[in-house]
Amino acid sequence: MQKPKILIFTSYYLPGYKAGGPIRSVSNIIQNLGEDFDFYVVTKDRDSFEDKPYDSILVDQWNTIGDYKVFYASAAYLNFKGIKELITTNDYDCIYLNSFLSVKFSLYPVIANKRLRNRASITLAPRGEFSKGALEQGSIKKKLFIWTSRIFKIHNNVKWHASTTYEEKDIENAMGNSARKIVVAPNIPAIGNGITQDSNAHDYKNFNLVFLSRISRKKNLDFALNVLKEVKFSVDFDIYGLIDDQPYWSQCLKIIEELPDNIKVHYHGVISHKEVTDKVAQSDLFFLPTKGENYGHAIVESLLSGTPVLLSDQTPWRDLEKAGVGWDISLKDPNLFLKALNDYHIELSENRQMSRKHIYEWITEKIDLKNIILKNKNIFISQSS
Repeated sequence: MQKPKILIFTSYYLPGYKAGGPIRSVSNIIQNLGEDFDFYVVTKDRDSFEDKPYDSILVDQWNTIGDYKVFYASAAYLNFKGIKELITTNDYDCIYLNSFLSVKFSLYPVIANKRLRNRASITLAPRGEFSKGALEQGSIKKKLFIWTSRIFKIHNNVKWHASTTYEEKDIENAMGNSARKIVVAPNIPAIGNGITQDSNAHDYKNFNLVFLSRISRKKNLDFALNVLKEVKFSVDFDIYGLIDDQPYWSQCLKIIEELPDNIKVHYHGVISHKEVTDKVAQSDLFFLPTKGENYGHAIVESLLSGTPVLLSDQTPWRDLEKAGVGWDISLKDPNLFLKALNDYHIELSENRQMSRKHIYEWITEKIDLKNIILKNKNIFISQSS
């Protein structure tokens, strides 16, 4: 029996890594569902903020990678004509869009598909683009995009993929009657082989914090830095992530210059996905006061490494303090973030090491991988059957 064909449009994909979570969301789907579906991925021929294509790829051609295919498109190819051509060259059962706000990788495929006689069904995963924190950034342009979609009923026949019930509400609030069908299926995590950091190798002379995310207003690094202004003990704060908002980063640098001598900040740039677990495992606490996440791959990877997390309450990860694995705190009260840092710092190192095992056991129990994979599989089965 022939497997259903799924055509995925995503701005960035492997071997890229600078765009972070959306790449991992798609690659984890393909890795776990490849036995049931034939996947075809359309993406850019280069990583985020890069001016050269990837090495060893065929540009504007299909590349076979294991059991699936990837079309690395040049900028010249990414117009409406090129997108329509990609859709019509095969008889696809479903088109999966890894964004709502992308013109080339979301809007063009929807419009092009509407013009075809044998239309494929479409599933759209907005990846947190409708969260309150995300919509606050560049709000006029985003509101115009949403308004245009609703007025012209562009997405009326689209199935929406929400990663959580929180995102389901965000989609309903943003799209109204255009969101007629929403399916909730959690992102598929990449679960490794347990805690990688040797529990006896930790050095508790300094308190190690890590921020691992894009440097953008939505991720709220400036909030974290302002909280650290009030910390009295010694802290090493490691920052990893792509700077995709240079003026915002300049604002963060000014705050860094104002920090007291006991706070040492180190910006390390972008790291690959395979390095993430080791970096967070070497830290005492993962600090991400984000303005909105629909999932948060780095959050999960931190917990899987046994490292607790200090988050805002704008992620699907809630009641963390009650579970003994971290904190989820309202951004309205920075003093509560400061209290969490102080409280955790004064804990004995032995207790912290005991908690690492507890954190790993908690997150692995929380993640029902078999059920998550089934829910993601049903997104495509219901469309292609």
